[in-house]
Amino acid sequence: MNVNLIAEGGGSSQCLVAEISREALTQTLGEDLYTIVQRNSLVKILKGVHPLALGGQRLGFLPDSKLLWIAEAFQRQKYSFKNEIILSKETQIKSQSALYVVFKGSVLLTRTGSNHPEVLREGAWFGERSVFLGEPSDFSAAVNEDDTMVYFLTRNDYYSLVEPNLRRLIQRQLRFNTIPIPTLDELVLKCPPSQATALAQSLSVESTVNLARYTLSMYSKDYIERLKLEENIASERRIALQFKDHPFIVKTKCTYKD
Repeated sequence: MNVNLIAEGGGSSQCLVAEISREALTQTLGEDLYTIVQRNSLVKILKGVHPLALGGQRLGFLPDSKLLWIAEAFQRQKYSFKNEIILSKETQIKSQSALYVVFKGSVLLTRTGSNHPEVLREGAWFGERSVFLGEPSDFSAAVNEDDTMVYFLTRNDYYSLVEPNLRRLIQRQLRFNTIPIPTLDELVLKCPPSQATALAQSLSVESTVNLARYTLSMYSKDYIERLKLEENIASERRIALQFKDHPFIVKTKCTYKD
């Protein structure tokens, strides 16, 4: 089998066409061109995957080199016929937890207790909670059309590829986005107060409801009014909430007014 390569120069009339055998191209690139294209397409999909699938930070904050490394650990599974079972309660017991990505075709996902299955098409994913948190899957999945292709990453491969610090970051982010926001009365002091300034003081607190730890910053209302800093504090709050999902900025969960 031959592959045609077309390269265009700077002028509209300049064009170079070359024909090379697939075997020679594979030898030059070090691997099959189709495999390279599929892996790069998988990286594009991974950039949009939410580690939490709940509105949190996407995997796109990882560098391309890391995503490419993770993409290489995905395994490919092709299903020729509609209604083939991808995951069910019976197979979950026997198989490893995995993150699934629909690469071609579509998948029918039915969640436990729901009578309304959803159709996941190319670029969609499922099973992320079982990989990132080790929780059992609460759904079954079946092929929705012939010739569907699915890529999957097992939890074991995820643990071998992603360093512990990043795994803990993803876990914290997932749990942080799924727990309820505590009220001010539900926070208790966990460490001695730090030295306060005239304007603010930071406290380490814990929620009595979900045991999550937070840093609580308190601002002196009298000091703010005396120096007319209302607009500055409002701008700081607005910016903190606007960039709360940025991977390199401390996340602001909420604000309170006493």
